Amino acid sequence: MLRAVMFDMDGVLIDSEPVHKAALQAVLAAYGLPSPCDDDWEPYFLGRPDRDGLLDWFAQHGVVHDLQPIMDDKQIHFAERFDALVSPYADGQWLARALAERGVPLALVSGARRSEIELTLERFDLRGVFRVSISADDVSVGKPHPEPYLRGAAALGVPASATVVVEDAPAGMRAAQAAGAQVVVVDRLGQPQLYDGLTPVSALDERVLDWVLSALDMAQARGERCR
Repeated sequence: MLRAVMFDMDGVLIDSEPVHKAALQAVLAAYGLPSPCDDDWEPYFLGRPDRDGLLDWFAQHGVVHDLQPIMDDKQIHFAERFDALVSPYADGQWLARALAERGVPLALVSGARRSEIELTLERFDLRGVFRVSISADDVSVGKPHPEPYLRGAAALGVPASATVVVEDAPAGMRAAQAAGAQVVVVDRLGQPQLYDGLTPVSALDERVLDWVLSALDMAQARGERCR
């Protein structure tokens, strides 16, 4: 029986990917290093920790450089622009709150840094929604490796195979599948072909809530919702 739900953050709860991309492009340009164009973003960086994306990006371009100052500067750029440019995905936040209100254990599992998760939880009043959170700083390797979702499930006290994961990025989808979880993918890019045969949803709406509750066998919660 499925027992818990894990949410990605960027692209599911908040619309932040353009800010991440602009911040990293600005920092790499300031260092005189190759900077990803729009076509490069999805395969190297979308849904992945900065560390892992930069390692692959630098390997592709034959760059040898210390990652830490780049990641630190990018984090500063992102935080400076967060309040002005990062907006909520109302459907993702609604779904998380609706599940939490019904007593479903939730984990936030993101490729973002811990500080970026804390910004999101504070600004959008989500701190009480998620029982645990896993950041890029908490894992040795990020999505598409299953470690983030395995750690999230363990923090909730359930096996990953007993969870549903809500994702938007192909890398996150593959991480969840590799961990043994069931996956709901929301297509924020309008590119369903990216999801390797899994049919994405266009919004995290009532139909998704009903499906998740059914998958969790939350009969009591479903009854309360219909009153």
